[in-house]
Amino acid sequence: MKIKDYLKNKYVVIGLIGVAFYLYKRRQLVKANPIVEKSVEELDDKSNFSEPKDDVKVSSSFIDDVAKMDKKTLKRTMETNKKILKRAKMSDKKKQVVKDMLAYMKKEYDSRTRNK
Repeated sequence: MKIKDYLKNKYVVIGLIGVAFYLYKRRQLVKANPIVEKSVEELDDKSNFSEPKDDVKVSSSFIDDVAKMDKKTLKRTMETNKKILKRAKMSDKKKQVVKDMLAYMKKEYDSRTRNK
């Protein structure tokens, strides 16, 4: 096939117009903001932002659920999760998530029992 045959196909023409429009907009963006060309690593080195130092590795919805639990329910949930870790076959990532949940629940339970 020759180039003329490709140019007769409306989908090829629409695709070329789309690519040209993307390149045109990208060029406008780069001209307006030259920092766009820099890689993320370069920007991270120069930024003054720091990562949050929270040791909480559980979701906020889980934290809300634990806050609603009473001591008895919290203790029972901890025991259930320990049994799940022992018996269930799961991936390392899921095991780590359950371990993080257990650590958070243990910390929360300890804080509740000490504050009598």
